[in-house]
Amino acid sequence: MAIDGDLPESVPPPPFPDARVTPRARRSILDLMTEQRAVVRMWTGVVRTEDRDSYVEYVERTGMDEYRTTAGNLDAWLLTRDLGDGRTEITTVSRWESRDAIVGFAGTDIERAVFYPEDDRFLLERDLHVRHYEQRS
Repeated sequence: MAIDGDLPESVPPPPFPDARVTPRARRSILDLMTEQRAVVRMWTGVVRTEDRDSYVEYVERTGMDEYRTTAGNLDAWLLTRDLGDGRTEITTVSRWESRDAIVGFAGTDIERAVFYPEDDRFLLERDLHVRHYEQRS
């Protein structure tokens, strides 16, 4: 159900035409969403700004696709940040059900970054190790 506004046509109407999600119910929905604990995996590299779009497209086809299709992955994002000096920082963020689930993507050494064949062509700098965080809210 949509929190605010009209429901999309693909969603059946609520049982009562004037039904809306109240602020109290909205808080309950958000509480349920934050109850899910996850392991967050982050990696950062730097590319030339002129190569940013090509690298983002490449990472979407390789690492991001592999993240998203690995059992236990909850979601994944790719972030970019222009450093203002002709370089762009690329950060991948993925959420996982557990550290054991990450093994399906990274292998037994989950602290080691995973690279793909064309990464060397793009990356000026790269983290060789990833950072893992416990999601708290």
